[in-house]
Amino acid sequence: MESLLSWYECATTQRFFSRGWRAAQNRFLLALLLCALCLMPAHAQTTPAAGYWWNTSAAGSGFVIEVQGSQMFMAGFLYAASGEATWVASFGAMSSPTQYAGSLVTFSGGQTLTGSYQPPAQNPVPVGTIVITFTSGTQGTISWPGGTIPIQRLDFGPGGASATEPATNPQTGWWLNLAEGGRGFAVEVQNGAMYLAGYMYDAAGNPLWYLANSNMSTPSLFQGQWTQYGNGQTLTGTYQAPSITNANAGNVTIQFTDSATATLMLPDGRQIPLVRYEFGATPAPLHIAGIQVVGQPVLVFDHLVDQQQPNNYPDIQVTGWLEADGTVNITVPHFENYRMRGPILESVAIDRNEIFSSTSSASDIVESHYNNHHWLSAPYTFDGKTIYALAHTEWYACLLNGDCSTDGYQINSWANTVTSFMSTDGGASWALNGLNAAHVVSNESFTWTGSSALSMAVYRKALNHTGLMTPSRIVREGNYFYSIGFLVHRDFTQLNPATGQAPIDKYDYVLMRTTDITQPASWEGWVSGSQYVPMSSHGFNAFKPMQNGQALNAAGPQIIYDTNAQVYIVTFVVYGQTGEELGPIYYMTTPSLANPVWSDAVPISGSATTQQNPRAPSPTQACSIGFQPGNYPSLLDSHSSGFNFEYTDGDPWLFYTYNPALTCGDNSQGHRDLYRLHLSITYM
Repeated sequence: MESLLSWYECATTQRFFSRGWRAAQNRFLLALLLCALCLMPAHAQTTPAAGYWWNTSAAGSGFVIEVQGSQMFMAGFLYAASGEATWVASFGAMSSPTQYAGSLVTFSGGQTLTGSYQPPAQNPVPVGTIVITFTSGTQGTISWPGGTIPIQRLDFGPGGASATEPATNPQTGWWLNLAEGGRGFAVEVQNGAMYLAGYMYDAAGNPLWYLANSNMSTPSLFQGQWTQYGNGQTLTGTYQAPSITNANAGNVTIQFTDSATATLMLPDGRQIPLVRYEFGATPAPLHIAGIQVVGQPVLVFDHLVDQQQPNNYPDIQVTGWLEADGTVNITVPHFENYRMRGPILESVAIDRNEIFSSTSSASDIVESHYNNHHWLSAPYTFDGKTIYALAHTEWYACLLNGDCSTDGYQINSWANTVTSFMSTDGGASWALNGLNAAHVVSNESFTWTGSSALSMAVYRKALNHTGLMTPSRIVREGNYFYSIGFLVHRDFTQLNPATGQAPIDKYDYVLMRTTDITQPASWEGWVSGSQYVPMSSHGFNAFKPMQNGQALNAAGPQIIYDTNAQVYIVTFVVYGQTGEELGPIYYMTTPSLANPVWSDAVPISGSATTQQNPRAPSPTQACSIGFQPGNYPSLLDSHSSGFNFEYTDGDPWLFYTYNPALTCGDNSQGHRDLYRLHLSITYM
């Protein structure tokens, strides 16, 4: 048999990657990843084979990929611009049974090959995003900062990766010393030949990998030498074959006790225990004991310096996404739509380029076209490049009578639909996802055109707004994507001629879902239990949050998944007697959206006493203490995996709009700022 080392030198290295672990909740580094992975929500089963993968046209760099349950841990072994071997990692939930999408990160400052234990830096450094699409268990493609490349399983032993291995073999995948998190090892045996990669750090704290590969001495004993490579392909550079920089970095011996435990001897003779890294097991969920405000508001969007035009300010809940290179985007939604961008959620700045203008790209007064004013509300992407979004769409009956300029007529005749938009450039520009009303997801608004209500112009007398509006962010459960809209439906057959108002006959939250966010007509609405019906049937039900047996008059919701408690959290504010009284922000939970069981609503501790306007002349200024529906509260967590900020691990930011026109008597609607406020979720 050709020796693996000579093959390796000939084909110029194939391998290895190192274990970075996510600093999700301050634990020993490995727990960083353990925490982040194990607490992600479960999705469908996946098929990719564990072990070493490579691009056959780029020997010398490659990947170690392992999927456990619905979770993936992968690392790429490549080279720094200085020529030294380096590694990057990604970990989180599979997007689907055949696709993974997540952030690509690197770590620093951890343990060397023979040095004393030192945990790496707690915060990983983002270097981009990665999307892995598997066409089979042994083939696929990777899209990452280096481009899109084909990958396949690496065959290095007789019979290759497809050979049937005895159950007593060391398990293929990630191994570690639980007492020394931050340094890990990738093990694979093919028909008696073993590849062992070690992922750790050099003396300067830079990520570094070593490789040892040869035949097993016995079925349970491996003896070899660590080899270092360098001067190969960088993350974004063109292909360059690496070379051996140290043919003998030290001896390595692994004695396997069984298929999942072993003892590894380092070059200095020290022995450490190794076990299989079980990152895919789903732990028993914690229970949310409460959510509290911690810290003070931080200004995000300042209308004094960031506002690009009069209608550029946050007018519904903000949401976000990551571009393919990891750049964070936050929506600034109005019918003139902008975004804020930055390297991390905590550091974004206004993008002065408008991403969608209703004035120039819509403003169609034909009601059946559903293309007048659009607020980009709920973006979702699998790769950071192509993005689909639900939009809050408004049309006004007063357009047909030409009197929308009269105060109150526009909102009184407001007809809402939920529509679908699409971007193919990472969110820099947007367009309707379909023509001739094919972009409509839900139309629950009254049809004014040709109606007696229009000829009577009843909107001049009373509020008659209708439709499904302000869809929440999109979150995923299993094969479905969910969002919650806010419904106002009126029965115009019961129009009161004296008051000019049609009574409301269906009101509050509508839970929607689809298996295909690219198809606007595919959305369904929740009825009860596990029953959903097409949105076009209008047969779904609306529901209200409950507290102590009483229904709450709740305003538009936002939703996020808590990976610790394994529940969906819905946040909202309630309307008071006049609609805009100040009070707490509430939350409720459900373990599933497929068959929801909603908890009672609970106030977020400290929210009712929060001074939402740090610019107030006095911290006790009563007109801005607490929250009301016009604050549009929304949760985003910088620790969320994937592209869409749909998860929290217990310390999300509460983003909210401060609108002085609704609180402290400022008559200018445009004087709105966006703040973020740190929350802490406690568990029991």
